[in-house]
Amino acid sequence: MRDIRPGSRLVRFAVFLAGLASAVPVAAQTVAAQESQWFLGGTGGAAAVQNIGAAFGAEIGARVTDRLIVFGEVLDATDVATRRRIGTAQDVAAALQASQGVAATGTLKAPAALFMGGLRYVIHQNGDLRLFVQGVAGVARVTFQPTFTLAGANITSQLAQFGVTLGADLAGTTTKAAFGGGVGADLRRGVWYIEGQFGVVSIRTPSQASNVIQATATFGRWF
Repeated sequence: MRDIRPGSRLVRFAVFLAGLASAVPVAAQTVAAQESQWFLGGTGGAAAVQNIGAAFGAEIGARVTDRLIVFGEVLDATDVATRRRIGTAQDVAAALQASQGVAATGTLKAPAALFMGGLRYVIHQNGDLRLFVQGVAGVARVTFQPTFTLAGANITSQLAQFGVTLGADLAGTTTKAAFGGGVGADLRRGVWYIEGQFGVVSIRTPSQASNVIQATATFGRWF
């Protein structure tokens, strides 16, 4: 005969409530374990066109799907001067030397600030390691910084006295479109990540594009 005493029913009801209570934290933990959705990191490395210089900046991004990430970055490159522009500065110095009869030199540096946005796609994943390709586009602000000496003295600010006027390819600041792409690897450790990248960004500077080769590393955190 079935046991239908009130005490037995209470015991069964208490067991049911206890099971339900224990299931709630498990469900809560499952929800809390969802993967982080956005990240922030600092970047450092090298960038080169004709000369190798430092590169540093930051990136921020968010996950769109398991394989697709959208991101933005700011990167400063210490020198994106092209061989042709450096050669033009040297030609100006050679003309000065010929006209003044004393030794002259001409050099050029072109620091740049790049403001880029892009998409990153994971092509392979093995545990915490991800390999990706990416494409970027944005703008770059480039400042041309020539230096001219005559008989060992810096005459850059006095060129007009020698009949020399520099064009936009050697002086001033310009803001131009930039775009490029690259490949990289991302290693996750909990919420932290370290990332290595290699790529090229073309800055559409006047008369000749500055094609910047970059090799950088980023350390950051997922949130």
